[in-house]
Amino acid sequence: MKTYKQIRELVNEQVNQAAVIKGAEEYMKIGREKYKNHPTFKDLYARQKNDLDKSVGPKYIKIYNVEKGSRRSINCFIDKNTGDVLKPASFNAPAKGPRGNVLDRTYMTNLKRNYDTHGGHLYRQRIGRIFG
Repeated sequence: MKTYKQIRELVNEQVNQAAVIKGAEEYMKIGREKYKNHPTFKDLYARQKNDLDKSVGPKYIKIYNVEKGSRRSINCFIDKNTGDVLKPASFNAPAKGPRGNVLDRTYMTNLKRNYDTHGGHLYRQRIGRIFG
């Protein structure tokens, strides 16, 4: 039988993961808006049917770049427990070091202004200038 403390920790973990999934949805919404309103490539993105999709794994939420209904590449990884946004190092693994957090209102507000459809918002050198 589980103790009250163990049950409380389990509930808090599930609530936090639900908040992270909601944050991932918001991240995708911001990306979709940028695809629709890109000053140079919006027509190209519309023809190619560019979109974002996600899959939830045991440790990370993968956000995919989708083109013509096909998952083409990884946009980012989001840690399910902390909400950290991680740049992809490969198709199956993130690079070290968080680039932001979907639970951080300031990061998400700045992301609305600075999201780059080509992934530039995930590079460490730009984070201080963009979000700092």
